[in-house]
Amino acid sequence: MRIAFVTFEYPPFIMGGAEIYATNITRELAKLGHQVIVFTPQINDLEEKKDEFNNLEIERMRMNKRLPFKALQFWLHLSSAVKKAGNKSSSDIIHFNGISYWFFKNKILKAPHVITVHHLVKDALKNNNMSLICRFQDISGENNLFMSFIEKMCMKFEDMVITVSNFTKNQIIKTYNVTSAKIEVIHNGIDLLVDAFSDLVNELDGVVLIIAGQDDGFLVMLKERIADLKITDKNLFTGPLYAQDKLEAYIAPDVYVLPSIYETFPVTVLETCACGTPVFFTDHCGFADFVDGKIDHMVEYDKVLLGDAIFKVLSDGELMRNFGERGRKLVGGYFSWDTTIKTIEGLYGDCIRDAVK
Repeated sequence: MRIAFVTFEYPPFIMGGAEIYATNITRELAKLGHQVIVFTPQINDLEEKKDEFNNLEIERMRMNKRLPFKALQFWLHLSSAVKKAGNKSSSDIIHFNGISYWFFKNKILKAPHVITVHHLVKDALKNNNMSLICRFQDISGENNLFMSFIEKMCMKFEDMVITVSNFTKNQIIKTYNVTSAKIEVIHNGIDLLVDAFSDLVNELDGVVLIIAGQDDGFLVMLKERIADLKITDKNLFTGPLYAQDKLEAYIAPDVYVLPSIYETFPVTVLETCACGTPVFFTDHCGFADFVDGKIDHMVEYDKVLLGDAIFKVLSDGELMRNFGERGRKLVGGYFSWDTTIKTIEGLYGDCIRDAVK
């Protein structure tokens, strides 16, 4: 099978979970013997990264550095780039990683179109709580005024939608009236916490809260909250972590906590579970719909309940080991990239057969 894969994020350009998804999907499909060609922008003159798989071809499309709106440039040239590559060897299917095209015209190819939706624009807007002026200023980002319309066009033209949680699937159905049969769920890959931690400081000796990740505009307010709680000396801010540093951050802690109210399917939970570190996350996280009943790591979005759960595990070494082992088994049994790739491979086949009918 020849697969065209369109993604705005691909190594060495790294932003987050979408890049990890694109990397693993394309490499594993290539390992299975499929011919994969990745269409991605070349950002900031980053050098091409050599891939170790003969079946994987990277088509990096140059962006004009003097012009703004890299996504718009990418979309304007994508159709011709895909068709040019198709003149050499036509694709059986084209897969878009997130909103990687605008679909102001009809489909790029006659082949079936598949899109992976990591989260909806409306959910991002609700979480970021941006004003109209801020959305206008964010013209090149996903919060801009036009992205909801572009997302709607994507839902209209795609033959199949892959999403990473039932939460996002339900949001797509409600927002864009997409039929359930068109959506396939394939699972990948703070303030509440700070308040809960402030209580733990008085109950456990030597506890330290390590906060990792990029600022996203909340760091100043977070530090002010920590100062008000008089626990500044008990906190460590690492900033974004990558590669070996990120792996060590998963292994080193006694427990990992994700209190997010907006994470449709957090890869960090799976990565931490794979390292055998106990994990807690709230029921507001999209991951909850899958693990409910399988592991006991889910906690209601409540400061007291979250603090009690963490205290219980940190106070019991045997329970801590059991939590870590259950998480490791969950990842190995349900969330290996091998399982994900085989499911996507089967979905490709279904789309192609439906297109022939």
